[in-house]
Amino acid sequence: MINDTIRIRRHYCPRLDVRGNGERAIMRLSGALVLAMSIAMLITGCSSGRGGEGATGPVEVSRPPRVLDANGGGALVFDPMTATISGFDRVHGRVWRDREIAKTATDIVCLAQCPAVVVSTGIAAGRPSPVEGGKGTAAAVPEVSPFRLTERGPAPFPVSSLPGARVLTAVSPDDAVVEEVGADGRTWIKIIRPDGKGERRQVPYSGYQWVESANGSAALAFTGQPNAKNARLLRFIREADGWQPVGRGTAWGSVSNACIAGDGETVLVIGPETILMRGTSDRRRVEPAPPEARECALGTSAAALVSRAMSSRGESRTIVYGVGLDGRLSWQREISAEAGVTVHPTKPYVGISDGKTFVLVDGHGRTVWRRDGVATARFTADGQLVVVTPDKRVAWLPADLIGQAIAARS
Repeated sequence: MINDTIRIRRHYCPRLDVRGNGERAIMRLSGALVLAMSIAMLITGCSSGRGGEGATGPVEVSRPPRVLDANGGGALVFDPMTATISGFDRVHGRVWRDREIAKTATDIVCLAQCPAVVVSTGIAAGRPSPVEGGKGTAAAVPEVSPFRLTERGPAPFPVSSLPGARVLTAVSPDDAVVEEVGADGRTWIKIIRPDGKGERRQVPYSGYQWVESANGSAALAFTGQPNAKNARLLRFIREADGWQPVGRGTAWGSVSNACIAGDGETVLVIGPETILMRGTSDRRRVEPAPPEARECALGTSAAALVSRAMSSRGESRTIVYGVGLDGRLSWQREISAEAGVTVHPTKPYVGISDGKTFVLVDGHGRTVWRRDGVATARFTADGQLVVVTPDKRVAWLPADLIGQAIAARS
Protein backbone atom coordinates (compact mmCIF):
# COMPACT_ATOMS: atom_id res chain seq x y z
CA MET A 1 0.00 0.00 0.00
CA ILE A 2 1.09 3.56 -0.63
CA ASN A 3 1.46 5.77 2.42
CA ASP A 4 -1.40 8.27 2.38
CA THR A 5 0.26 10.82 4.65
CA ILE A 6 3.44 11.62 2.74
CA ARG A 7 4.32 15.28 2.65
CA ILE A 8 6.58 16.67 0.00
CA ARG A 9 7.71 20.21 0.46
CA ARG A 10 7.39 22.91 -2.20
CA HIS A 11 3.41 22.95 -2.43
CA TYR A 12 0.80 21.72 -4.17
CA CYS A 13 -1.26 20.41 -2.26
CA PRO A 14 -1.66 17.66 -4.17
CA ARG A 15 -3.53 13.85 -1.26
CA LEU A 16 -0.83 13.86 -3.73
CA ASP A 17 -1.10 17.26 -2.05
CA VAL A 18 0.79 19.34 -4.40
CA ARG A 19 0.78 23.03 -3.96
CA GLY A 20 1.83 23.53 -7.46
CA ASN A 21 2.00 27.18 -7.14
CA GLY A 22 3.96 30.16 -6.46
CA GLU A 23 4.98 28.49 -3.22
CA ARG A 24 7.58 25.92 -2.43
CA ALA A 25 4.74 24.16 -0.79
CA ILE A 26 4.65 20.96 1.17
CA MET A 27 3.30 18.24 -0.91
CA ARG A 28 1.73 15.36 0.67
CA LEU A 29 1.39 12.12 -1.17
CA SER A 30 -2.02 10.99 -0.49
CA GLY A 31 -3.25 7.75 -1.63
CA ALA A 32 -0.28 6.67 -3.68
CA LEU A 33 1.51 12.17 -2.48
CA VAL A 34 1.72 15.36 -0.43
CA LEU A 35 2.13 10.85 -2.63
CA ALA A 36 0.67 15.23 -2.71
CA MET A 37 -1.29 15.53 -3.60
CA SER A 38 2.43 17.55 -1.42
CA ILE A 39 2.73 15.73 -1.51
CA ALA A 40 0.70 19.16 -0.44
CA MET A 41 0.61 19.31 -1.75
CA LEU A 42 -0.39 19.22 -3.69
CA ILE A 43 -3.98 14.81 -5.69
CA THR A 44 -6.64 12.92 -3.89
CA GLY A 45 -5.20 9.50 -3.45
CA CYS A 46 -3.06 7.30 -5.56
CA SER A 47 -4.77 4.13 -6.49
CA SER A 48 -4.16 1.58 -9.18
CA GLY A 49 -4.91 2.51 -12.75
CA ARG A 50 -8.25 0.68 -12.67
CA GLY A 51 -11.32 2.56 -11.63
CA GLY A 52 -14.35 1.31 -9.78
CA GLU A 53 -17.11 -0.84 -11.18
CA GLY A 54 -19.78 1.14 -12.99
CA ALA A 55 -22.81 0.38 -15.08
CA THR A 56 -20.58 -0.65 -17.98
CA GLY A 57 -17.81 -2.28 -15.97
CA PRO A 58 -14.42 -1.05 -14.85
CA VAL A 59 -12.82 2.00 -16.44
CA GLU A 60 -9.12 2.26 -17.15
CA VAL A 61 -7.95 5.50 -15.55
CA SER A 62 -4.73 7.07 -16.76
CA ARG A 63 -3.41 9.40 -14.08
CA PRO A 64 -0.99 12.13 -15.13
CA PRO A 65 2.36 12.62 -13.41
CA ARG A 66 2.88 15.41 -10.89
CA VAL A 67 5.77 17.82 -10.44
CA LEU A 68 6.22 17.63 -6.69
CA ASP A 69 8.85 20.32 -6.52
CA ALA A 70 11.03 22.19 -8.97
CA ASN A 71 13.54 24.99 -9.26
CA GLY A 72 15.98 26.21 -11.88
CA GLY A 73 18.30 23.26 -11.39
CA GLY A 74 16.06 20.23 -11.07
CA ALA A 75 12.68 18.69 -10.39
CA LEU A 76 10.93 15.88 -8.52
CA VAL A 77 8.29 14.03 -10.52
CA PHE A 78 5.80 11.51 -9.18
CA ASP A 79 4.24 8.93 -11.51
CA PRO A 80 1.04 7.62 -9.87
CA MET A 81 0.68 4.83 -12.41
CA THR A 82 3.89 3.18 -11.18
CA ALA A 83 4.10 4.79 -7.70
CA THR A 84 7.58 5.97 -8.63
CA ILE A 85 9.35 9.20 -7.71
CA SER A 86 12.14 10.42 -10.00
CA GLY A 87 14.75 13.13 -9.56
CA PHE A 88 15.58 15.12 -12.71
CA ASP A 89 18.62 17.33 -13.17
CA ARG A 90 18.12 20.10 -15.70
CA VAL A 91 21.34 19.24 -17.53
CA HIS A 92 21.70 15.51 -17.00
CA GLY A 93 18.07 14.39 -17.06
CA ARG A 94 16.85 11.74 -14.64
CA VAL A 95 19.55 10.97 -12.07
CA TRP A 96 17.58 8.73 -9.72
CA ARG A 97 14.31 6.85 -9.47
CA ASP A 98 12.82 5.30 -6.34
CA ARG A 99 9.94 2.83 -6.07
CA GLU A 100 9.97 2.44 -2.30
CA ILE A 101 9.83 5.85 -0.62
CA ALA A 102 6.21 6.45 -1.60
CA LYS A 103 5.32 3.41 0.51
CA THR A 104 7.08 4.37 3.74
CA ALA A 105 8.11 8.03 3.64
CA THR A 106 6.28 10.65 5.67
CA ASP A 107 8.08 13.66 4.17
CA ILE A 108 10.26 14.37 1.15
CA VAL A 109 12.06 17.71 1.12
CA CYS A 110 14.14 19.27 -1.64
CA LEU A 111 17.36 20.78 -0.32
CA ALA A 112 18.93 23.93 -1.80
CA GLN A 113 18.51 22.50 -5.31
CA CYS A 114 16.28 19.73 -6.56
CA PRO A 115 16.68 16.83 -7.12
CA ALA A 116 18.79 16.61 -3.94
CA VAL A 117 16.27 15.51 -1.29
CA VAL A 118 16.02 14.41 2.31
CA VAL A 119 13.47 11.72 3.20
CA SER A 120 11.82 11.17 6.58
CA THR A 121 10.30 7.77 7.23
CA GLY A 122 9.46 7.61 10.92
CA ILE A 123 10.13 3.85 10.85
CA ALA A 124 12.90 1.52 11.94
CA ALA A 125 16.06 1.73 9.89
CA GLY A 126 17.44 -1.07 7.76
CA ARG A 127 14.58 -1.38 5.27
CA PRO A 128 15.72 -2.20 1.73
CA SER A 129 15.32 0.87 -0.49
CA PRO A 130 16.35 0.28 -4.09
CA VAL A 131 17.30 3.40 -6.00
CA GLU A 132 17.57 3.00 -9.76
CA GLY A 133 19.72 5.14 -11.99
CA GLY A 134 22.84 7.14 -11.30
CA LYS A 135 25.83 5.11 -10.15
CA GLY A 136 24.25 2.26 -8.27
CA THR A 137 21.57 0.75 -6.13
CA ALA A 138 21.29 1.24 -2.39
CA ALA A 139 21.24 -1.81 -0.14
CA ALA A 140 19.36 -0.38 2.83
CA VAL A 141 18.20 2.74 4.60
CA PRO A 142 20.92 4.15 6.88
CA GLU A 143 20.72 3.44 10.59
CA VAL A 144 19.37 6.93 11.26
CA SER A 145 16.27 8.40 9.67
CA PRO A 146 15.91 10.96 8.03
CA PHE A 147 18.28 10.29 5.13
CA ARG A 148 19.43 11.94 1.95
CA LEU A 149 18.49 10.20 -1.27
CA THR A 150 21.34 10.46 -3.78
CA GLU A 151 22.27 8.85 -7.07
CA ARG A 152 24.47 6.49 -5.05
CA GLY A 153 21.64 5.62 -2.68
CA PRO A 154 20.63 6.73 0.84
CA ALA A 155 23.09 8.71 2.98
CA PRO A 156 22.72 9.91 6.60
CA PHE A 157 21.18 13.30 7.32
CA PRO A 158 21.94 13.83 11.04
CA VAL A 159 19.52 16.38 12.47
CA SER A 160 18.04 14.56 15.48
CA SER A 161 18.85 11.77 17.90
CA LEU A 162 15.16 10.98 18.38
CA PRO A 163 13.63 8.16 16.32
CA GLY A 164 10.97 9.16 13.84
CA ALA A 165 12.06 12.80 13.51
CA ARG A 166 10.61 14.58 10.46
CA VAL A 167 12.51 17.16 8.45
CA LEU A 168 10.07 19.94 7.54
CA THR A 169 12.57 22.04 5.58
CA ALA A 170 16.32 21.95 5.12
CA VAL A 171 19.29 23.31 3.25
CA SER A 172 21.77 21.10 5.10
CA PRO A 173 21.96 19.23 8.44
CA ASP A 174 23.14 22.55 9.94
CA ASP A 175 20.24 24.58 8.54
CA ALA A 176 16.89 22.87 8.99
CA VAL A 177 13.54 22.75 10.79
CA VAL A 178 12.61 19.39 12.31
CA GLU A 179 9.60 17.99 14.15
CA GLU A 180 10.56 15.75 17.07
CA VAL A 181 8.37 13.61 19.33
CA GLY A 182 9.90 12.64 22.66
CA ALA A 183 9.48 9.40 24.57
CA ASP A 184 6.93 11.20 26.76
CA GLY A 185 4.78 11.98 23.71
CA ARG A 186 5.49 15.71 23.67
CA THR A 187 6.10 17.30 20.26
CA TRP A 188 8.70 19.94 19.48
CA ILE A 189 9.57 22.09 16.47
CA LYS A 190 13.37 22.20 16.41
CA ILE A 191 15.11 25.01 14.50
CA ILE A 192 18.73 24.26 13.54
CA ARG A 193 20.81 27.27 12.44
CA PRO A 194 24.24 27.48 10.80
CA ASP A 195 25.62 29.53 13.71
CA GLY A 196 24.67 26.77 16.15
CA LYS A 197 22.15 28.98 17.99
CA GLY A 198 19.11 26.81 17.45
CA GLU A 199 15.93 26.55 19.50
CA ARG A 200 13.02 24.21 20.22
CA ARG A 201 9.37 25.15 20.56
CA GLN A 202 6.82 22.80 22.07
CA VAL A 203 3.60 22.39 20.07
CA PRO A 204 0.38 20.65 21.14
CA TYR A 205 0.13 18.21 18.22
CA SER A 206 2.39 16.15 16.01
CA GLY A 207 2.18 15.98 12.24
CA TYR A 208 2.85 19.65 11.53
CA GLN A 209 2.89 20.71 7.88
CA TRP A 210 5.28 23.31 6.50
CA VAL A 211 4.79 25.58 3.48
CA GLU A 212 7.17 28.22 2.16
CA SER A 213 6.73 31.17 -0.16
CA ALA A 214 8.24 30.80 -3.61
CA ASN A 215 11.29 32.91 -2.78
CA GLY A 216 11.91 30.96 0.42
CA SER A 217 11.77 34.06 2.65
CA ALA A 218 8.66 33.17 4.68
CA ALA A 219 6.88 30.04 5.88
CA LEU A 220 3.89 28.70 7.77
CA ALA A 221 3.63 25.64 9.99
CA PHE A 222 0.28 24.20 11.01
CA THR A 223 -1.30 21.00 12.18
CA GLY A 224 -3.79 19.26 9.97
CA GLN A 225 -5.31 17.50 12.97
CA PRO A 226 -9.12 17.78 12.97
CA ASN A 227 -10.66 19.52 15.97
CA ALA A 228 -7.30 21.01 16.98
CA LYS A 229 -8.91 23.72 19.06
CA ASN A 230 -5.79 25.02 20.80
CA ALA A 231 -3.40 24.85 17.83
CA ARG A 232 -1.68 27.90 16.40
CA LEU A 233 -0.75 28.88 12.87
CA LEU A 234 2.99 29.49 13.18
CA ARG A 235 4.85 32.00 11.04
CA PHE A 236 8.55 32.02 10.22
CA ILE A 237 10.86 34.32 8.31
CA ARG A 238 14.16 33.45 6.69
CA GLU A 239 17.12 35.57 7.77
CA ALA A 240 20.87 35.35 7.17
CA ASP A 241 21.26 33.05 10.17
CA GLY A 242 18.39 30.72 9.23
CA TRP A 243 14.72 30.42 10.13
CA GLN A 244 13.27 32.65 12.85
CA PRO A 245 9.78 32.33 14.41
CA VAL A 246 7.53 35.39 14.27
CA GLY A 247 5.86 35.85 17.66
CA ARG A 248 3.84 33.05 19.19
CA GLY A 249 1.73 32.44 16.11
CA THR A 250 -1.97 33.01 15.56
CA ALA A 251 -4.63 31.06 17.45
CA TRP A 252 -6.45 29.30 14.66
CA GLY A 253 -7.43 25.77 15.60
CA SER A 254 -7.82 23.21 12.86
CA VAL A 255 -6.30 24.10 9.49
CA SER A 256 -6.91 21.89 6.46
CA ASN A 257 -4.41 23.63 4.23
CA ALA A 258 -2.57 26.92 3.84
CA CYS A 259 -0.47 28.82 1.32
CA ILE A 260 1.92 31.77 1.65
CA ALA A 261 3.38 34.12 -0.97
CA GLY A 262 5.98 36.85 -1.37
CA ASP A 263 7.80 37.76 1.81
CA GLY A 264 4.86 36.46 3.82
CA GLU A 265 2.56 39.40 3.19
CA THR A 266 -0.12 37.22 1.55
CA VAL A 267 -1.56 34.12 3.23
CA LEU A 268 -4.52 31.89 2.31
CA VAL A 269 -5.81 29.54 5.02
CA ILE A 270 -8.43 26.80 4.60
CA GLY A 271 -10.12 25.79 7.84
CA PRO A 272 -13.60 26.15 9.31
CA GLU A 273 -13.53 29.37 7.29
CA THR A 274 -11.36 30.19 4.29
CA ILE A 275 -9.42 33.36 5.01
CA LEU A 276 -7.20 35.55 2.80
CA MET A 277 -4.78 37.75 4.74
CA ARG A 278 -2.88 40.67 3.24
CA GLY A 279 -0.30 42.27 5.50
CA THR A 280 -0.83 42.28 9.24
CA SER A 281 -4.30 43.81 9.45
CA ASP A 282 -6.21 43.00 6.24
CA ARG A 283 -8.07 39.75 6.88
CA ARG A 284 -10.88 38.79 4.49
CA ARG A 285 -13.24 35.82 4.46
CA VAL A 286 -13.30 34.19 1.02
CA GLU A 287 -16.89 34.37 -0.22
CA PRO A 288 -18.62 32.34 -1.30
CA ALA A 289 -16.14 29.73 -0.03
CA PRO A 290 -16.59 26.34 -1.75
CA PRO A 291 -16.89 23.94 1.21
CA GLU A 292 -15.32 21.05 -0.67
CA ALA A 293 -12.13 22.92 -1.65
CA ARG A 294 -9.18 21.57 0.36
CA GLU A 295 -6.24 22.73 -1.76
CA CYS A 296 -4.88 26.19 -2.42
CA ALA A 297 -2.40 27.83 -4.78
CA LEU A 298 -1.06 31.33 -4.15
CA GLY A 299 1.21 33.98 -5.62
CA THR A 300 1.51 37.66 -4.83
CA SER A 301 -0.98 38.56 -7.59
CA ALA A 302 -3.20 35.48 -7.96
CA ALA A 303 -4.85 32.81 -5.85
CA ALA A 304 -6.88 29.66 -6.44
CA LEU A 305 -8.81 27.05 -4.48
CA VAL A 306 -9.12 23.50 -5.76
CA SER A 307 -11.67 20.77 -5.09
CA ARG A 308 -11.52 17.21 -6.36
CA ALA A 309 -13.95 14.33 -6.72
CA MET A 310 -14.00 10.87 -8.25
CA SER A 311 -16.97 8.94 -9.58
CA SER A 312 -17.75 5.34 -8.68
CA ARG A 313 -16.20 4.38 -12.01
CA GLY A 314 -12.89 6.06 -11.18
CA GLU A 315 -13.44 9.15 -13.33
CA SER A 316 -11.82 12.28 -11.88
CA ARG A 317 -13.22 15.77 -11.72
CA THR A 318 -11.37 18.92 -10.66
CA ILE A 319 -12.91 22.34 -9.99
CA VAL A 320 -10.60 25.35 -9.88
CA TYR A 321 -11.83 28.59 -8.29
CA GLY A 322 -10.06 31.86 -8.98
CA VAL A 323 -9.84 34.05 -5.87
CA GLY A 324 -9.39 37.80 -6.17
CA LEU A 325 -7.12 39.60 -3.76
CA ASP A 326 -10.29 41.13 -2.30
CA GLY A 327 -11.28 37.64 -1.13
CA ARG A 328 -14.09 37.14 -3.64
CA LEU A 329 -14.38 34.23 -6.06
CA SER A 330 -13.86 35.68 -9.53
CA TRP A 331 -14.09 32.66 -11.83
CA GLN A 332 -14.58 28.89 -11.84
CA ARG A 333 -13.54 26.07 -14.16
CA GLU A 334 -14.50 22.41 -14.07
CA ILE A 335 -12.14 19.88 -15.65
CA SER A 336 -13.11 16.27 -16.30
CA ALA A 337 -9.67 15.04 -15.26
CA GLU A 338 -7.26 15.00 -12.34
CA ALA A 339 -5.88 18.44 -13.10
CA GLY A 340 -2.73 20.05 -11.82
CA VAL A 341 -2.87 23.68 -10.66
CA THR A 342 0.04 26.10 -10.40
CA VAL A 343 0.10 29.86 -9.79
CA HIS A 344 2.70 32.26 -11.14
CA PRO A 345 4.73 33.56 -8.18
CA THR A 346 4.34 37.26 -9.06
CA LYS A 347 1.98 37.67 -12.03
CA PRO A 348 -1.85 37.36 -12.07
CA TYR A 349 -2.02 33.96 -13.75
CA VAL A 350 -3.23 30.51 -12.76
CA GLY A 351 -2.00 27.52 -14.76
CA ILE A 352 -4.11 24.36 -15.22
CA SER A 353 -2.97 21.09 -16.80
CA ASP A 354 -5.37 18.24 -17.57
CA GLY A 355 -2.89 15.54 -18.57
CA LYS A 356 -2.69 16.66 -22.19
CA THR A 357 -2.82 20.46 -22.33
CA PHE A 358 -1.67 23.38 -20.19
CA VAL A 359 -3.71 26.59 -20.14
CA LEU A 360 -2.92 29.89 -18.45
CA VAL A 361 -5.91 31.76 -17.01
CA ASP A 362 -6.00 35.44 -16.06
CA GLY A 363 -7.84 37.10 -13.19
CA HIS A 364 -11.09 37.19 -15.18
CA GLY A 365 -11.03 33.49 -15.98
CA ARG A 366 -9.94 33.97 -19.60
CA THR A 367 -7.44 31.67 -21.28
CA VAL A 368 -4.50 33.83 -22.33
CA TRP A 369 -2.04 31.09 -23.34
CA ARG A 370 -2.22 27.41 -24.24
CA ARG A 371 0.35 24.70 -24.85
CA ASP A 372 -0.48 21.19 -26.04
CA GLY A 373 1.55 18.11 -25.22
CA VAL A 374 1.82 18.90 -21.51
CA ALA A 375 0.81 16.30 -18.93
CA THR A 376 1.55 18.55 -15.97
CA ALA A 377 3.47 21.73 -15.20
CA ARG A 378 4.70 23.83 -12.31
CA PHE A 379 6.08 27.34 -11.97
CA THR A 380 9.45 27.84 -10.33
CA ALA A 381 10.22 30.73 -7.98
CA ASP A 382 11.64 32.84 -10.83
CA GLY A 383 8.70 32.24 -13.17
CA GLN A 384 10.09 29.44 -15.32
CA LEU A 385 7.59 26.74 -16.22
CA VAL A 386 8.69 23.14 -15.69
CA VAL A 387 6.63 20.88 -17.96
CA VAL A 388 6.30 17.11 -18.13
CA THR A 389 5.14 15.66 -21.42
CA PRO A 390 2.77 12.67 -21.69
CA ASP A 391 5.81 10.46 -22.42
CA LYS A 392 7.38 11.80 -19.18
CA ARG A 393 10.09 14.02 -20.59
CA VAL A 394 10.88 17.08 -18.46
CA ALA A 395 11.68 20.54 -19.85
CA TRP A 396 12.16 24.06 -18.48
CA LEU A 397 10.43 26.87 -20.39
CA PRO A 398 12.05 30.30 -19.87
CA ALA A 399 10.27 32.86 -17.72
CA ASP A 400 9.86 35.36 -20.56
CA LEU A 401 8.27 32.85 -22.98
CA ILE A 402 4.75 33.24 -21.59
CA GLY A 403 4.96 37.02 -21.50
CA GLN A 404 6.12 37.10 -25.13
CA ALA A 405 3.33 34.73 -26.17
CA ILE A 406 0.68 36.82 -24.43
CA ALA A 407 2.03 40.02 -25.94
CA ALA A 408 1.98 38.46 -29.40
CA ARG A 409 -1.75 37.70 -29.00
CA SER A 410 -2.59 41.25 -27.93
